[in-house]
Amino acid sequence: MDVKAEAVRDIVTPIDAATIVLLRDGADGAEVYMTVRAATMDFQPNALVFPGGKVSTGDIALLPNDPLGRFKTAAIRETFEEVGVLLAKRDGQQLTAQDVAALSVWRKQLVGHSANIDEFGIETGLTFDFDALHLISRWVTPRAMPKRFDTYFFLARMPEGQVPAPDNYEAVAASWLTPKQALLMSERSECLLLPPTYWTLKDLAEYGSVDEAIRGLVRETVEPVEPVITKKDGKTTIEVPGRNAH
Repeated sequence: MDVKAEAVRDIVTPIDAATIVLLRDGADGAEVYMTVRAATMDFQPNALVFPGGKVSTGDIALLPNDPLGRFKTAAIRETFEEVGVLLAKRDGQQLTAQDVAALSVWRKQLVGHSANIDEFGIETGLTFDFDALHLISRWVTPRAMPKRFDTYFFLARMPEGQVPAPDNYEAVAASWLTPKQALLMSERSECLLLPPTYWTLKDLAEYGSVDEAIRGLVRETVEPVEPVITKKDGKTTIEVPGRNAH
């Protein structure tokens, strides 16, 4: 008999979160920017992931009339905090690497929660580029897990002229990979891919360029996908609705 792991514990309410899948065109097709989470993190340690994190109270003010406003804001903020990439403009112009480097004090303040993103935008004259975000999916952590997230995934093209700079706290290593390269690393047990990351990479692997990926994967609305953890004969399986077992 299958035993569903979530039956053995109280179900934890998911925390709102957001992720940005940063893409660029490379010699072998679209590449995605991925980081390795530090072993000290209490959620997904050592996993190969996309930049992102939980929604904070300061993320609510910027787009109060957009149901996904707090998720979009968190996605931009977390990506800046973790990997130093900022989807924003000043006077209608994209930011350069030098522009972003000059904002390092603000990056530290955001990480340390001594400032919020609304203050950041006002004080620096920045306009956050929400149009650069393309909604693709929504994933909810399995009910069996002691810590859960309700995460919206967005595609975004890597801004030209910027260079990622991981924070070396949450993200201890990072690289540009084609989706197929990342999936092959997982098959060889060279990295840990959790189901949302794995299936996002599988979807991305079907497209040869950033434009194709955006056209093929972007959705106006998304339904939550919640994997289910089952145990049978001492073996744990993660089942994803509408997908094969992973």
